[in-house]
Order: sequence, then C-alpha cells, then structure tokens
Amino acid sequence: MLKIRNRRMVCSCFIAVSMAGVFFISVQLVSMGTFFNDVHRKEADVEVRSRGSKIKDATLPHVRGVDPAVRHLYKPNQNSEFQCLDKSMRIPFSQVNDDYCDCTSDASDEPGTSACTKGRFFCVGDAKFVPSSRVNDGICDCCDGSDEWGDAPDVYPVPHSALVLTIPCQNTCVLM
Repeated sequence: MLKIRNRRMVCSCFIAVSMAGVFFISVQLVSMGTFFNDVHRKEADVEVRSRGSKIKDATLPHVRGVDPAVRHLYKPNQNSEFQCLDKSMRIPFSQVNDDYCDCTSDASDEPGTSACTKGRFFCVGDAKFVPSSRVNDGICDCCDGSDEWGDAPDVYPVPHSALVLTIPCQNTCVLM
C-alpha cells in the first residue's frame, strides 16, 4: 500500500512539473511571437512612412557604404524612388543595396554590396573607399569592420559616432 501511495505521489509530482514546464514554454513562445510581430510592425511602419511625401530622416534606414559628402542624395523622393547619381535612371528606393546593380553606369545604387563591378564602399572609420568587390569577402578592409556586415545583425551605425556593431572584425580605428 505504501508503494502505491509513493508511486501516486511521484506521478502527481511529475505531472505537476510537466504542466509547469509546458506553461513556461507556452509563455516564452507567446512572448517571442509578440517580439517578432513588433519587429515586423516597425519595419512595415518605416516602409509606409517612407512612401509619404514628407519624409523625416529618422524614418529612413541608413544606407551602408555611402560617403558622408553625398549621403544627402540617398533619400527617396516623393515617389519613394532613388535617382542614380549620374541621373541616368530612377529606381524604387527599396532596390538600393539590394545586391543587384541597377545603376550600371555609376554603381550608385549598391554602395554597400559587391553587386556592381564599378562600385565603391566608403569606410567611415578611416575615411577611405574600398572596391565593392571587397564587401563581405571575409577580410576586414575598413578599420571599423563595416565592410564585413554580412554576418552582422541589421544595426545601422550613425556616421561620426562610436560604432558598436557585432561584426566578425575587431574595431581597430582607435589604434590608428
């Protein structure tokens, strides 16, 4: 009789712990779903705002690899378009840095990728250009590592500020 009672108590404890575990996992999954929905909602909100005629800088994503001297040209017009810097064509702003070379004559739509053979990537940390073929090639050409962003989360550094990125390169700019 004592063995049966002990078995029932162990079984009851096991069921209680299992139910608590299922409850905990369910809460975590719901929390993660809410987090991912918030991320997608924020991304959609930025895209919707960028379609409007009055565009604020705060709603625009940072475009990687752009020289600060021409950064003002990397904003969508009232039709959410980007005009190639040589004025040869207009493309939807969503096609800037999409890893496809649309502005073939000047490569201005792909400063942050290696899609255009004539492209140049601007290293903010050491204020120099590197050929875009060196972007995401596994070799850190910029002292801040900004040319190796492919494995990094989408973090958009603000020019002339301390870069805090999780990238495969160490930031050696301060050593220069």
